Amino acid sequence: MSFQIKFHQIRAFVEVARQGSIRGASRTLNLSQPALTKSIKELEEGMAAQLFVRRSKGVALTECGEGFYQRARLILEELRAAQDDIRQQQGQLAGQINIGMGASVSRTLMPAVITRFHAQHPQVNVRIMEGQLVSMINELRQGELDFTINTYYQGPYDHEFTFEKLFEKPFAVFCREGHPAIGT
Repeated sequence: MSFQIKFHQIRAFVEVARQGSIRGASRTLNLSQPALTKSIKELEEGMAAQLFVRRSKGVALTECGEGFYQRARLILEELRAAQDDIRQQQGQLAGQINIGMGASVSRTLMPAVITRFHAQHPQVNVRIMEGQLVSMINELRQGELDFTINTYYQGPYDHEFTFEKLFEKPFAVFCREGHPAIGT
């Protein structure tokens, strides 16, 4: 008979990996350290693989652990999204939306958009990750970001993601008054 992974084991594993320690995960999940240690041990025994290397200051993922972490995060994110979908089908506009965006968009356009969105959907949490598109690719793949509003440039991700042009942004050169390059 094959080993059946339990939800609490996935949740414990992902949080220990995120925190880099049993102690940190224990605080975040509000569970005892022995309970988390037991979940991780059962998971490793059931999978017949070492997922963490124990160190003097916490833990680190093994190669097997790293591969499992990528999938386990996606499982948890998909479950969260499924719960949000059910709530929305039941008429509850609640849940969480995870948005990535470039710095200029997050500081200029988004404050007003987020304010309007919260007024219309007060039960929806909005999490924003700021950065360039290339720094968000893994989060998009893993489902940790629902979408990103960012500068588009043709690249290797074109076959993997769908892009929609929202607007063109004018660029300008700024320099001090009296700079020798003015007017050239």
